Amino acid sequence: MDGLRLTYTPSHTETMQVAVALQNQRYRPAERWRMTGIAFTACLLGGAFAGALGIALSRIVPVVPVWISVPIFLVLMVLGPYQRGLKPWLVHKSGEMIDAASPPLETRFVADGNGARWSDDVSDYWVAWQGVERLFATPTNLAFMCGAMAFVLPLSLFESNEERKAFMEFVLSRLTPEAAAASHRDGRIAALL
Repeated sequence: MDGLRLTYTPSHTETMQVAVALQNQRYRPAERWRMTGIAFTACLLGGAFAGALGIALSRIVPVVPVWISVPIFLVLMVLGPYQRGLKPWLVHKSGEMIDAASPPLETRFVADGNGARWSDDVSDYWVAWQGVERLFATPTNLAFMCGAMAFVLPLSLFESNEERKAFMEFVLSRLTPEAAAASHRDGRIAALL
């Protein structure tokens, strides 16, 4: 394979899902646990604040029962763990809102021996293969990690598994050895090859 030329209309929802996956790729598990711990601690402190507020309200306004702090605290604590369940829905809804406000434009994708280019009528992104830190995949997309950004290519664009595999091998052969090794360690990339 010498390269690839495709035209497609991207989905902001899928792009946002790749952005979430990029966070998981970018940060090590210990860093993700630390961020989750910070969010949980914030929920816990917010719940304690709500409890104190409920007690204060019951003292200032005797009509408000002291036990009102318990449901306030529980609601704030329950919402913390439910952030994981709400996150995919929020990502999907945000993508739909962006699609409605700014419909995606037809995108032209070109990959050759030097790098890859995504362009439409208002933007043009080119990345050299040396700038790709690794490939990673989501259930519907192939993504090229470049610093804080991920360039997206829907897997549905490939007419066959063989075409997709040939393209991925083409890309992996042009990445730096470190980037190719990091890509091969990704289970989803390995499954697509």
